[in-house]
Amino acid sequence: MIEQQTSASETIVYDDTVVDEVSSALFSPAYWQQQKAIAGNATGRSTVYFIQQGDRGWVLRHYYRGGFIGKINHDRFLREPAAQSRAIQEFNLLVKLRDKGLPVPKPVAARYLRAGWFSYRADIIVEVIPGAVDVYRLLKQRQLSAEEWQTVGAAVRQLHQAQVFHSDLNCHNLMLDDHGKAWIVDFDKCKICEPGDWTKDNLARLLRSLRKEKQREETFHWKQSRDWPEFMTGYQQHG
Repeated sequence: MIEQQTSASETIVYDDTVVDEVSSALFSPAYWQQQKAIAGNATGRSTVYFIQQGDRGWVLRHYYRGGFIGKINHDRFLREPAAQSRAIQEFNLLVKLRDKGLPVPKPVAARYLRAGWFSYRADIIVEVIPGAVDVYRLLKQRQLSAEEWQTVGAAVRQLHQAQVFHSDLNCHNLMLDDHGKAWIVDFDKCKICEPGDWTKDNLARLLRSLRKEKQREETFHWKQSRDWPEFMTGYQQHG
């Protein structure tokens, strides 16, 4: 059940089957550090915190600006209605995708926080996918089997058949768990679209990300002539 809590400066949406009570503290790394609940973090353009909450794991992510603007304005976005904000849109999209049975993480809560007169900040919490490792990290360790590439390809096709455009489809946002199931994560700025050529653009983006990591990393167990056809086999067979 999705609930909403609103005050003068803040709107929080949350799944009340997962969270009993909500407050700003849920989105504060300092609060979780005091609770000794932070199990780790990952850094990239921003820091993502892994929180152990009882027998469940959560991922807390703060939204940051990218590109040149992000160097000046790290995390403020131009004010808009809360329902159209980055975090709440991502939360609502994940709810829809979960309802369709798609392999995406379960959303826990999202926050829209006013910042000054013209801007806002945003945060989201999703559940950790047990035993899942992203394709980038796997390829740093080992070669993926033909079956694994086909499984990943089938998951992407499943997303496209549901008409979901993933704005940042890359090898960091595709995952395999320890049961061999593929997952897709990070749905910031993603949306449901009408059928079109965007699916080809999505696949091209993923291929570019694999090529880029191959060039950049000293050890990266990916070979386009061997692995990409297996991915496409899984993608095409799922249809």
